[in-house]
Amino acid sequence: KQLAQAERWLQQYQPHYASYLACAMLTKQLGLWGQAKEYLDKSMQLQPSALSYQLLGELSQQQNMTQQASEYYRLGLQLANGQQLKQNQSMDTAKDV
Repeated sequence: KQLAQAERWLQQYQPHYASYLACAMLTKQLGLWGQAKEYLDKSMQLQPSALSYQLLGELSQQQNMTQQASEYYRLGLQLANGQQLKQNQSMDTAKDV
């Protein structure tokens, strides 16, 4: 029910990173990891956030992708600390969780 409402808001209003982030959190709770990843990607395109990186890390961990999860967590910490993001080359090629 909450997810359906959040998805309606995405259609009714101009897309905002927080709206996609909310949908990602809801779909993650429902175990819809692929859909959560899609929402996180859209949120990150609009505005990267430490929370988005945290959720990407959690999704990666749930799929036993520990190296990728660690990189997402590291990037989230960098962003939270106001540092310029320095992505490893492995993150450029690891697009699907």
